[in-house]
Amino acid sequence: MARAPRTPRVIEAPEKATQRAPVSRTTTVRPAPAPATDRQPALALRERNERPRVTLDTWAKLEALAARLTRASLLDEQRVAIRAALEGHDSLVVIADDERAQTCYHLAAQLLAQPTVVISPVHAELKAQHRALSQLKIPVVCLLPEVAGPERSEGLARIARGGSLLVLLSPESLYAADVRQALAKSGIALFVAEEAHCASAASHEIRPSYAELGITLRAFDAPPVMAVTRVATRAVRRDIGECLGLNAPVTVQSLPVRANVQLVTKLARGEGRQASLVRLVERLELPGVVFCATPHDVDSVYGALRGAGIAAHRHHSAMTPGDRAAELASFTLPGERSVMVALSAFAPGSGLPGIGEQTEAATGFGRAPSKRDLRFVVHYQSPASIEQYLREIQRAGADGLPATCVLLHESSHRSLHEVMLAQLRFKATHLAELGRALETPTLEGRNVTLEALALGTGQSRRTTDRLTSLLADAGVVSRTGGWVRVLCTASELDEACRRLGAQLYALREQDARRLASVSAFAESTECKLSCLSQYLGEGPAEACGRCNACSSDLSTSSQESLVPQASSRRPVVQEFSVQSLGAPLSGVVPSGSPLTAKLADFGNGSQN
Repeated sequence: MARAPRTPRVIEAPEKATQRAPVSRTTTVRPAPAPATDRQPALALRERNERPRVTLDTWAKLEALAARLTRASLLDEQRVAIRAALEGHDSLVVIADDERAQTCYHLAAQLLAQPTVVISPVHAELKAQHRALSQLKIPVVCLLPEVAGPERSEGLARIARGGSLLVLLSPESLYAADVRQALAKSGIALFVAEEAHCASAASHEIRPSYAELGITLRAFDAPPVMAVTRVATRAVRRDIGECLGLNAPVTVQSLPVRANVQLVTKLARGEGRQASLVRLVERLELPGVVFCATPHDVDSVYGALRGAGIAAHRHHSAMTPGDRAAELASFTLPGERSVMVALSAFAPGSGLPGIGEQTEAATGFGRAPSKRDLRFVVHYQSPASIEQYLREIQRAGADGLPATCVLLHESSHRSLHEVMLAQLRFKATHLAELGRALETPTLEGRNVTLEALALGTGQSRRTTDRLTSLLADAGVVSRTGGWVRVLCTASELDEACRRLGAQLYALREQDARRLASVSAFAESTECKLSCLSQYLGEGPAEACGRCNACSSDLSTSSQESLVPQASSRRPVVQEFSVQSLGAPLSGVVPSGSPLTAKLADFGNGSQN
């Protein structure tokens, strides 16, 4: 029997403690560079203004602001997060929907008398927020490393004036001396750490600078912190609180899957997968999205859909920026009923978002602007992690109307991702070689070019550029115009390379576990929502009634959409093997199996 959807978990704020909890860390202390380049210089800070009282009039103002921003009416979990920000409590906000998560700090910032600082490693997301807020005449400044000249001076002057303001920064910008001086003049009412999961070594993405945000914030008199992420296991949530030094935080956790979304998972084998996908899309209500793993698959599926007379668009990294923008603009037109075939903005890259490479966040589909009326999301290949899957299915049903998410799973997809991840991930051995190449310049106290480092290590310039960006994010080198300068002693550099190398190795080791968890989820006969709950560390849940493992009607209807019929106009599909996961299958993971157990183990961090 189906049960009522689980309500979002909200933990109200405890009594305000008088002192921020100490930052609990296991990594080594950051090397102490020269005062001129130290990330933590003493700042003459402006006194923090009094917090506003939260009354009924406050909520009326917030609802009016939400309407001005064309946002939906506030949900309970958003209200709790906003109240915590206005009252000066730390908070950990796990809200899967991008727009609803951003609304929490966008609205709070309008009622605070000093700037709200938002840090994110995803430059594309910061730029998108800046464009949208600027068009609505919301006070906002976005300072990324590439911003220079009069534009930078104007932005710094606006920050220094203070008042209600959203300040959007990358991790690199936060440590820039001119930005820190401007923030010292204005004060900080609220510090928002977007993509906060990057602070955790147990996460699918990491940034060394995020792990030290708790220490960094002390230089700004420890302002209230809102740590925001879309998906986080229990182990990751624990690490976020420790690394950011959250003091008795208010915890808000929304449902990982929208209550109006149905989940269908199918084993799809054979060369006729594409023809079956076309038939599936013909039976689904438009608009929708088909996620593929490679640009070649995007082009192939796009061509097949167009050949079947289905209006389709495509979006992938091999296209020119102009072509991607044109396809996205056409697809997102109001009332457009078509299919977007795309690489995902949430596909795994180096695992260190924003460091030394053009990430899928900029060239993939899924971030704003996006359609909120998508009726389906289909995965042509299995994703590389449960985190990626949850981010991508959030695209469906954002308007509250029924939507369907279909995952076409094949065991070979794991091998595909293993090859791709091996190419994309940073290698610890390359970092060790770079550390050795930097020893002599460190001892001699001189700068060195990226070209010289590439020559000395035998690595490409691109690899050298990415690795030095990683060291810069960890605070051990600085980079200026193609020159690199070490900011610590040779022994501290060696220790930093060893520590970062261990993190890179751990990230690659976790890739295998994440891929196994995707297989366990796809092949399990248990309730799909229960599997996801176990992965996130919440324990098993009762049958949801809205996945093909729980609903025989859903399983039957989805089977009819995929199984080729004898009268099919595409005879090749007759050899295509698709089987419902609701029935016993050879190789399918039964309830209570070791693979299913891995879902719960991962979420609780028992294998970390």
